[in-house]
Amino acid sequence: MSIVKDSQTPIGDFLVVVSFSYVWLFNYLPEDVRIAFAGALALGTLAVTLATVLQQNAWQGRFILIAGLGMVFCWGVGIAAGVTTVDFGDAVRFLQPIVLLAFAISLGPSLSPKIIRSCAVVTLGLAAFTALTVAGYYHGGVYRIAPFTGGVEGIHSSAHAVFLAGIILLTAFLFDEKRRWVYAIAFVVSLLLMIGYAKRTNLLMLAVFVLCWGVILVRLMNGGQLMLALLLFGLSALLFLVLSFALADALPEFEALNRFGSGRLAAWADRIEDMFYRGPATLMFGSGPGTDFSTIGIWWWEEKNSHNDYIRIAYEAGALGLVLLLGSLYAVWTKMSYVAVPLFVAFVVSSGISNALLARPAVFPIFAFALGLLISYQMPIRSYMRDGDKTGHLMTKKLGAGSRQ
Repeated sequence: MSIVKDSQTPIGDFLVVVSFSYVWLFNYLPEDVRIAFAGALALGTLAVTLATVLQQNAWQGRFILIAGLGMVFCWGVGIAAGVTTVDFGDAVRFLQPIVLLAFAISLGPSLSPKIIRSCAVVTLGLAAFTALTVAGYYHGGVYRIAPFTGGVEGIHSSAHAVFLAGIILLTAFLFDEKRRWVYAIAFVVSLLLMIGYAKRTNLLMLAVFVLCWGVILVRLMNGGQLMLALLLFGLSALLFLVLSFALADALPEFEALNRFGSGRLAAWADRIEDMFYRGPATLMFGSGPGTDFSTIGIWWWEEKNSHNDYIRIAYEAGALGLVLLLGSLYAVWTKMSYVAVPLFVAFVVSSGISNALLARPAVFPIFAFALGLLISYQMPIRSYMRDGDKTGHLMTKKLGAGSRQ
């Protein structure tokens, strides 16, 4: 029995294809064309999201869009105070995630799983082709395979896109009986690519994802099946450690990787100290998008951001902006299904240790599509506990947007 259903929102599916296409073409488009493409896509997504949220009788989507207006207000205060300016790239990075969080919970559950999965397969295919045909390079003392998107050194965006594509197809393997061998192979490819990109943020996200599934299985299963849940607990702990130490062997000096923070702790302390001495207005409303850049001791050669999405938002949008972001994340949390929780928790955790998906506007739409798709899958908990798993794998059914069981 397949759980794939026909799409209920053709315009949403169109945005899925266009957003994935932007990721695929990023390295091949001239800069002015790419900026125009991104601007048109952002405006189209905003228009569709706004129209959908206003039609739905759900507080979550409306709250998130109001939070977006609050972020615009914080930005306006910074412009008026002369501490920031209007920059397209900073604006998209600042505002797009809020819009896409609303998109994920309003349109996401009604998108076509077939289209999202097909786009995920193409993403992995392009990433693998690039890795095989383009020479890699050293970054941070580590040899990395060539990125397929985000520019010639767009290792972060490429790693996030591959991680999300892998999660989409892993979920298809678990919850759909058709073409399961294809999904299994695709997930293995995504794992190999993540190791090749050597980004520990994504490896940590994968470990958190597995850990969350272990917690869910402990709650849903009993008897001998508890052993499977305990096995996943151990696997999640080992997965990140083994892969991280495997990367250490590629470094000229082991201690370079052993300093796990890679300068992050110093950057966090620097920003927090800076905010501590701010005036009341800047503390409340921030200094505007694009201002979270400075040089510190370990990053002396160029200005870098704080490598923490929550600190970045607090720095650029102030206390108000941080509260609005956290409120938006809570609104999304209230729409979660069991199947969506692991990805959402991995996203929230990664934002607290790195400049993760919230700082990657090119690939954040893929996260929104993946999260919306997973929200639409609900475990039939009572029937599972009563009848057991007669199909050999966890089954789900497709429910309407925002519905819970």
